[in-house]
Amino acid sequence: TADMPAASSCERRPLAMAAVCALALPLLALPGPAGTQSAAVGRTAWSIAVMGGFWAFELLPIAVTALLPLFLFPLLGIMPAQAVSQSYFQDKNVLFFGGLVVAAALECVRAHERIALTTLLLFGTRPRQLLLGFMAATAFLSMWMNNTATTAMMMPIA
Repeated sequence: TADMPAASSCERRPLAMAAVCALALPLLALPGPAGTQSAAVGRTAWSIAVMGGFWAFELLPIAVTALLPLFLFPLLGIMPAQAVSQSYFQDKNVLFFGGLVVAAALECVRAHERIALTTLLLFGTRPRQLLLGFMAATAFLSMWMNNTATTAMMMPIA
């Protein structure tokens, strides 16, 4: 009726997630390669279709959608958890992720604003001075953080 408020997107999200999973169910019946009885092909196709639906309709944040194979593949018997996690948690990936977590934490405590204000106080407000100041601040930060984390932290200032 006209008196009832429309359902919010948060209320419809579980229904949409269930619909995506249900629409992908026929993929579970996909046969394996010729001469094999591998059901892993259908389960893999189903999990990829579900991830694609979640990504396309933004039912989950993209970062969460990207982590779905970590529990879907072992749960569905496609790959063991150790093999899946080795793809995600290589040394470089963990370093990159850790740097972004540090940048997000510094952003939460508003350290980027403190850096910006200190740079303005020390270097002035003229364009050349500003550029020099932010280059110096970025260089100083990158002595202790990797370049990706430093860039991620400096982006809100820009």
